[in-house]
Amino acid sequence: ARRRARRATTRDGGARARAQSTTVVEVIERFMLVGAFEHTSSERALLAAGVRTVINAVPSCTPCCSGKYLSVVTLNAREPPERGLDFRHACERLQALHARSARADESYPMRVLVYCMSGRSKAPSVAVAYVMFKMRMSLTAAKAFVEGRYPGGHRGMRLKREDEEALEAFERELAENPPDAMPEGQ
Repeated sequence: ARRRARRATTRDGGARARAQSTTVVEVIERFMLVGAFEHTSSERALLAAGVRTVINAVPSCTPCCSGKYLSVVTLNAREPPERGLDFRHACERLQALHARSARADESYPMRVLVYCMSGRSKAPSVAVAYVMFKMRMSLTAAKAFVEGRYPGGHRGMRLKREDEEALEAFERELAENPPDAMPEGQ
């Protein structure tokens, strides 16, 4: 009987841990959420959470959701031979959405959900890039900031090597051409 009780407790604890490890993470309050493919399945749930824009962080994949009340965007890949996402373009788009979100009525928030398949590499790398861009943080500080937003028990970020390398390149690009120094119209 004790063994059965222990197994049941372990199973329930495992289910709670799995549920918590797959939750959407609010990286920037009232604006940016990071999640996985599974979080895009219900337009009603997204709208209830204040999400008005869903961003697919995997350019090679077709967006998985659409809706009458959602804007769905797929981020651009960098031009070959470069690899990874075009973080500059992504950050500029997010900056415009952030400004719109800041003007939104509290009763009608305008959040953005950035997602990838697992929610652990591409989507968090976009969040890290935006924090670097918007808050003028180093890559190390931006990663720590984003990781600090994950709740205890969450699986957290696990950036793939290519995403890490793309972020390092973006950090160098920001050092050479900071957002404030960008030419007009870019």
